[in-house]
Amino acid sequence: MVLSCDGILIQNNVFWPFVSDLSNLVSHKSIVDILVEDADFLNAWTKLIRYMQFMNCFTMKEGNHIEYETMTFYHAFTMEVEISSATMWNFWRHCRLPSERTHCLLYTKACLSTLADLLNGLGRLISPTVPETRPTRSALSLHLPLMRHVSCFIHLSTMQHGVNVRQLLVDYLLPKPRLLRRFMEHLVNILLGCHEVLIGYWIRNGQSVRQSVSHYMQSQFCYSFIDLDIFALQVCTALLPPAYFLNALVDQTKLLRGICFHNELLSLVSEPEVKNLDRKPMALQAWLINLCWILDLRNNLGLTEEELLQKELVSVLAPEPRKRSDLSILIPERCGIINPSNNLDSVLKMVATYSAPSCDETSGSLISGHYYLRPSLWHTDFDPIFHLLRVTSRRESSLAMEKYREQ
Repeated sequence: MVLSCDGILIQNNVFWPFVSDLSNLVSHKSIVDILVEDADFLNAWTKLIRYMQFMNCFTMKEGNHIEYETMTFYHAFTMEVEISSATMWNFWRHCRLPSERTHCLLYTKACLSTLADLLNGLGRLISPTVPETRPTRSALSLHLPLMRHVSCFIHLSTMQHGVNVRQLLVDYLLPKPRLLRRFMEHLVNILLGCHEVLIGYWIRNGQSVRQSVSHYMQSQFCYSFIDLDIFALQVCTALLPPAYFLNALVDQTKLLRGICFHNELLSLVSEPEVKNLDRKPMALQAWLINLCWILDLRNNLGLTEEELLQKELVSVLAPEPRKRSDLSILIPERCGIINPSNNLDSVLKMVATYSAPSCDETSGSLISGHYYLRPSLWHTDFDPIFHLLRVTSRRESSLAMEKYREQ
């Protein structure tokens, strides 16, 4: 059973009183301590998150453009952010203390148990609208809240409390790694699907799927969405044989469909033909970027809060100078908790130079002060792969890469 975002109760935000009360409760550590020790609560809570798994599922539209676009994508994101993500980060905040190892493991194992039940009864998501005469593309949902709770607390258990990740996931690996492989396949599906949307394969589905991907990847929600998915995929990749990961990534029903390198080589020596837009080069580039994210990104692999903030600031300042107020808005946050900005100014001094406010001689108007990225950091701290994960527009991406090449 999956929650329907088309329902009148969801559209009218009837869940807000529940969200408000829940947020107030989990903001108190003493209450969270009681909740995580209550097996009945953990069972009911993880079951609720399970019902939100795969909300607002898209199937690739072929032929005619979609006739009517709804706001279900907005309701789905609101539901996950307000109910799931905000609560998750409040639990995380209380369980990250060194003395909370037991509570952290109780919550982690409850989420893992519910996810195992889900994966055991779950087949592959297949679009019913695609003819069966050729490989079918899995349906795409950007909402995996239960998997993100698992990812968040696996990270906390291993990085903060020193738990062995293989022992934590032993039920997913033995006797055969079937559950972990299914977990990985859903994570791969969502990352490849996002790239498909960005390069135009889902263009007939309208703006809702593109806006959903934009919210998922390139907004203040990225700590609660794509960062956790990439970390979970990195964990799966580390524990599974490489062939499982490569088979999932090189899937002809997804991003690399239709790419045949033999044909590409023949085109180098044959006469050029007038064709429609060929997305294959963009698809191959996107696939390689996806691979680089999995191999290179360390957002949740040992970076301290200060080191991650430094990477965020370098990425934000790379395209153009920013005002102090812009930086506060552009830096991602953990939904539902107030991020301490005590070290923002100290890290900012390390990565940027400040140009004081001035007066325009022609118009007499005041020009705000701006922060500029230090030139010495372009080849030591600027990470093009990380920047591609955080970039908000092609213009900003082009500006940053142009400056990077000029240094």
